[in-house]
Amino acid sequence: MLVRRQLALGVLALALLAPAAAQAKPGDLYVGDPGAHAVIRIDHETGKQKIVASAGKLVSPDSGDFAGKNKLFIADYEAFGGGGAVFRVNTKKGGVATVSKDPQFKGPTDVVVASKNEVDAVDPFAGAGLLGAIFDVNPKNGNTSVLSEDQHFNGGPLGIGALPNGKLLVSDQDAGPGDSGALLKVNPGSGNQSFVAKGGHLDDPYGMTVTDNGKTAYLADASGNRIVRVTVKTGKQKVVAHAGKLNDPTGVALGLDGKLYVVNDSSKKPSVLKINPDNGNQKIFASGGKLSAPEGITVQPAG
Repeated sequence: MLVRRQLALGVLALALLAPAAAQAKPGDLYVGDPGAHAVIRIDHETGKQKIVASAGKLVSPDSGDFAGKNKLFIADYEAFGGGGAVFRVNTKKGGVATVSKDPQFKGPTDVVVASKNEVDAVDPFAGAGLLGAIFDVNPKNGNTSVLSEDQHFNGGPLGIGALPNGKLLVSDQDAGPGDSGALLKVNPGSGNQSFVAKGGHLDDPYGMTVTDNGKTAYLADASGNRIVRVTVKTGKQKVVAHAGKLNDPTGVALGLDGKLYVVNDSSKKPSVLKINPDNGNQKIFASGGKLSAPEGITVQPAG
């Protein structure tokens, strides 16, 4: 069962929102950092860090997805007042707007922009059996409904991505045999779930990303300290990188340069790694600074 994403105690004091850097550009990285209660932009060329938004409504911002140039939708698994929420962050001006704080939320950890009229959020704590759920969220009016719940989920669906055909991929840290991890495909029309891959190298998968053509998914396996590539059609697994500088990886994103950017959620050495998916070479791209306990990461798209 999920052990790391615990609800924090106490109430955060309100704070001013920090403005984003005007030089934000396609390819830049956006990190959700619950430890810093902030969304942090990392320049994809220099590694320089800048807080985009902090505190206020944000408590434990995790992973998100872009809808357009400066509009970042992000999941916060606690949010101010508890329960979790989906927020919209203006990455240019730094404003944070509440999209949905539906009482059905128990702790959403990731979102994907399915269309202009739909944002899908995954929540490991929700569902009729509290084993996990995916929610449809209307970004215009905040209306929220269950798309898929329980079934193969086992208390650990954490990452979500979309395929070109509209189906969804979800990483679950406990859905495999013996509470190992799994990658599941979800039909948004029926809500039905099916396994793409389970067990094997997937021990404790958290965040995930999928290539634009939908052929390949990459999963950050936290306790295994590895990045696993899964061929979506066949379910074949391959370890892209293992150990080395990987230290509790919880988020992974595919950069515009074709490299993988991975967040290490380590209080001792919080960092973002740059990994070549072809040969597994790792290097530290950003560390320390404003990073406290980063968990989610996404990339500003081109255009």
